[in-house]
Amino acid sequence: MQNRTEDGMLEEAKFCKFLDKITAFIFAYAITNPGVNALRTPVYDEMVNIVNGGEATFSKYKFNGFQARTSFENYVFTNQRSATRSMITWYAFTFPNQNLLGLSEIFHLEHIYSKKRQEMEKRLKN
Repeated sequence: MQNRTEDGMLEEAKFCKFLDKITAFIFAYAITNPGVNALRTPVYDEMVNIVNGGEATFSKYKFNGFQARTSFENYVFTNQRSATRSMITWYAFTFPNQNLLGLSEIFHLEHIYSKKRQEMEKRLKN
């Protein structure tokens, strides 16, 4: 709502710069400071900056280069971690030839009976 022109249209360049910055910060912070509520404080601070007419800089939350690199090198990217899924989704749409999904698309979840559950319950038959 803040990155708009006087006539109410989205100011695309400014909004894209904000999205790039906050996406990078969220991915790095989620890995260096894991936890459900870890992002609340830094993101809230930056949203206050934006509402007050400033830019999101995350200057109070700069990363230590060595610690950040170590965190990324030691991070285990598994399907159970939300950072893994969101990074893969983000990465998939960074390619210019990737088709964007239509707003009218309807998506359905496919539930797959896990191998581990079958081993424990032995309920599936041929």
